[in-house]
Amino acid sequence: MTIDHPEFPVTYGAGASEDLLHAYFKSLKSRFPDCKTSKSGEPTDHMDEPLGWECKVGLCGLCAVEIAEGAENFVPPDPGSPEMNTIENKAFLDPDPLKYRLTCVAKVKGPVKLKIPG
Repeated sequence: MTIDHPEFPVTYGAGASEDLLHAYFKSLKSRFPDCKTSKSGEPTDHMDEPLGWECKVGLCGLCAVEIAEGAENFVPPDPGSPEMNTIENKAFLDPDPLKYRLTCVAKVKGPVKLKIPG
């Protein structure tokens, strides 16, 4: 997984059953072992690094990412998930799962390159 970000580019691995956001948290912990963590174990010192996070259930849209490469490697959105509705109505992006996903709920099965929408 690669996040193409002008200030904080990063490449990290994600397990098949892991959502992108929690794989990113693991990456932060490995890069910053002394990073403070919240009660749920997520890094709290690096909130400005490229992914924002809040809800972790696909409702706020803060973690929306643009798919630059590897859209075919995303697991399709769960039909019961609010992901595409959130992308359209909270992140104000095209609700196309081949273009945008929410890192808090999206899962991958192969390499992808992501960009921060903007």
